[in-house]
Amino acid sequence: MSRPLLADHLDPDHNSLTLVRLGLAVLVVISHSFVLATGNRVADPFTAWTGYSLGDHAVNVFFVLSGIVTTASLLRLGSPARFLVARALRVVPAVAIFAVLFALAAAPWVTTKPLAEYFSSRDVMVYILRTASFAPGHPLLPGVFETNPMAAITNEPLWTVKYEIFCYLALALAGLIVLRRGRRTEDAARWLGLGAAVIAIGHVVTTALVPIALPETAGHLRRFLFCFALGILAFVLAGRIRLDWRWLAALGLLYAATYATPLRPAVSVVLTGYAALLAATSAFGPLRAITNRYDLSYGTYVFGWPVAQMLMVIVPGLSIAALTGATLALVLPLALLSWVFVERPALTLKYHFRRHGSSTRQISDAE
Repeated sequence: MSRPLLADHLDPDHNSLTLVRLGLAVLVVISHSFVLATGNRVADPFTAWTGYSLGDHAVNVFFVLSGIVTTASLLRLGSPARFLVARALRVVPAVAIFAVLFALAAAPWVTTKPLAEYFSSRDVMVYILRTASFAPGHPLLPGVFETNPMAAITNEPLWTVKYEIFCYLALALAGLIVLRRGRRTEDAARWLGLGAAVIAIGHVVTTALVPIALPETAGHLRRFLFCFALGILAFVLAGRIRLDWRWLAALGLLYAATYATPLRPAVSVVLTGYAALLAATSAFGPLRAITNRYDLSYGTYVFGWPVAQMLMVIVPGLSIAALTGATLALVLPLALLSWVFVERPALTLKYHFRRHGSSTRQISDAE
């Protein structure tokens, strides 16, 4: 019996990618609960077991899936400019609204400063502007979360979105080169795949074969570009990639074989990325239809950390399990509100930028 190809599951009606992304966002919340409850950045046991925390693994897969989704979007739109507008409409509105509401409505309830002093501080406006613009670093709010185990940090997960934006810019630049007038979409995809293969091979060479130590920021960029490049390759080779539990088992054995070698991080990304794609082939009953209609993944990712930090102020000493449960109970409704009133309305504007008549394979780009 023939096994399904990835190409057979690129249509959102035939995949559960939105549900998988939500599951990844929940894993990030769980991982961060270890950190926020203890103040120990390596408290997540997956860090000791695999070298990556549970949240790190989830973020790696987010970048793989993003490579698939955004490559489809670029080729479908046929324009790097329209592509970047579409990406901005996806990632900016929810964070901008978060920055304003958190700084002006939520944080004042937990600040240790008098309200008059809090609202008169220029740090409040600086926080809003820096957060909404994804500026480097972690902007602080006066007196907010100062006594928490992870003191003062309001929304650490947003640092990865900055690298996501860099990947968008890199893909758009590649699009300027490969989307020449008259070039077929299939030919453009092949050139994108070739570039992604070079990035992936370069990562393996410089991390495992001829290791090159990089500063922290450059190291993160190398890691995320590798994950993103694997997603591009997956899209380009979708007609050849078979989604089969036996292949997942083979990748698991490869991971075990490379566990004590410098190849382990790269193999782990391939393993977890493939596992996510395989999981997305399952229907999951009505959950697929619900999550395809209501995409809570981005809101869960954006709101998870600050909600957990708020809980640590209100109920100091929460256990990891209690913090995880309470955070999810509050974050999922907030993510639903964000989707209904912010993200989905912004996404509808993307359809004004689509190229009519494109024959590119369809895939949900609510990512």
